[in-house]
Amino acid sequence: MAGVLLACSVAAAAAGADAIGPNTRAWTWFRARDFAAAEAASREAWAAASSNGDARQAGMAAANLAASLAIRGRFKESFEWSGKAEERLVAAGARKPRGRLLAARGLMHYADGARGEGAKAFTQAETWLDKDDWPLAFTRLTVGLYVDPSSQESYEGLKTLLKKARDAQDRERTLRALLALGWAETFFDPATSVAHYREARDLAAAGADAELRAYAAHDLGVAHFRRDELGPAEAAFREGLEGARASGDRRMEVLLLDDFSLLHEQKGDEARAREEDLSEQRVLALIAEDVRTGRIADSLLLDFRQLSKARYLNLPGVLFPLFHGVFDQLALDPAAEP
Repeated sequence: MAGVLLACSVAAAAAGADAIGPNTRAWTWFRARDFAAAEAASREAWAAASSNGDARQAGMAAANLAASLAIRGRFKESFEWSGKAEERLVAAGARKPRGRLLAARGLMHYADGARGEGAKAFTQAETWLDKDDWPLAFTRLTVGLYVDPSSQESYEGLKTLLKKARDAQDRERTLRALLALGWAETFFDPATSVAHYREARDLAAAGADAELRAYAAHDLGVAHFRRDELGPAEAAFREGLEGARASGDRRMEVLLLDDFSLLHEQKGDEARAREEDLSEQRVLALIAEDVRTGRIADSLLLDFRQLSKARYLNLPGVLFPLFHGVFDQLALDPAAEP
């Protein structure tokens, strides 16, 4: 009898591992922005967890499948899988993952244009997470500021989060809050925006994330440009462009080439502005071909359409690294707290 029980327990553990592995891969692939691979791993995890009755891992799989669909704009399917995820997580008694799922659903509603439903989901998420949950607060305030850059409530809330991150000496959270505040301040407080972006650029330079380094350098350049400080703007744009090319980030390369075109035009150098425009068009063509052949997905993050719209503006556009700390929260870490 003992041998039978031991065999059953070993079998149950192995069955659970069958779902944990694909769930871990799904979360890893999502954060690496290979959303097709994340979807495939999530479906594999769902099948494994459903067959062995592991409600927690099934909930995680459904949540990450919802994330992989939402990030590509497939909201109807995404909400269906989010509902399945909640059913399984409730059955498993998974309190914090349920809160994370509701926060992800809030993001999905906002991305789908349903702000009221998004705000409701964020409020529901508070029930299952700690009162001072930093990731939830950051997402809620950042999204609020993104949809309404004049929101004083969101702005002041982010300033409070910045202080908490600094007090805790949390480099990553400090950087995220600086980028969010700097983005908003570009519109109404250019001097403070420059100061925050300088601090963000220094923090990003000390880290390993090439994308965030390029973001911080780009937006520092924009802040200088809007103050007609063309020398510092050009230096920051060059730093960002070098980083974008080193990391193979064609989206950022397009935007920085457009920045350089506008900067040279401002300086009266029409020939160099045309050169940058031609370079930009060549990179846009490469992105379009990658999208057409399926090598990359035209996601809410890539948005080739937005890149196209961004060209020929009178001022460089400030960017908002929405994936870092915001859209990356669509996916759930299967190894996170119960």
